[in-house]
Amino acid sequence: MSTTLEASSHSGPLRVGVFGGAFDPPHLTHQALARAALAQLELDLLHIVPTGDAWHKTRVLTPKPERLRLAQLAFEAHKLGAPSAQVLIDDRELMREGASYTIQTLSELAQLYPGAQFYLILGQDQALDFIHWKNHAEIPKLCRLAVAKRPGVPQEWHNQSLGDFIELRVPLSPISATTIRERIAANMQATDLLDPDVIQFIQQQGLYSTKT
Repeated sequence: MSTTLEASSHSGPLRVGVFGGAFDPPHLTHQALARAALAQLELDLLHIVPTGDAWHKTRVLTPKPERLRLAQLAFEAHKLGAPSAQVLIDDRELMREGASYTIQTLSELAQLYPGAQFYLILGQDQALDFIHWKNHAEIPKLCRLAVAKRPGVPQEWHNQSLGDFIELRVPLSPISATTIRERIAANMQATDLLDPDVIQFIQQQGLYSTKT
């Protein structure tokens, strides 16, 4: 079951958003999703959580320090229309030893913010795969899921594990981080898909290039 939140001043518990991902690299659609979550969920805080050692990724991710810096550049609060204290780049998963799981991150944040209302922000492709996440049935007990539809992803839901999720209204591009990496590796432009500061860092570090 989904609901759509209308913008209004909220009262009550602290509202904390959790937006995780490999962010390899973070692109303009990631920014748009974070911006929409802040506004539509009326968040007091948004934790951007780059994935550590992702159990579900078959490829080797870009090293953690570089992905942390990419997230810091892409999700600067002013780029999301938010005060600086409202957006936190959270490195807890990058610092964690071994595989990184969302249930562990949510549990840690619940201890950090007792009584807060948590929102886990997902793209629809992640939501469709949600049933395979570690302890997926426990996650809706800790938070509400906020899901943004993505072009090219089937609209039907394949499991009933999401709980009473919220549908985020956000214009999403079908372009993925995979496509961006492939473009850069092929010496093709990706400037229309990335924040200028992210582009500059990628170029400076030679990320995603096939050159040695």
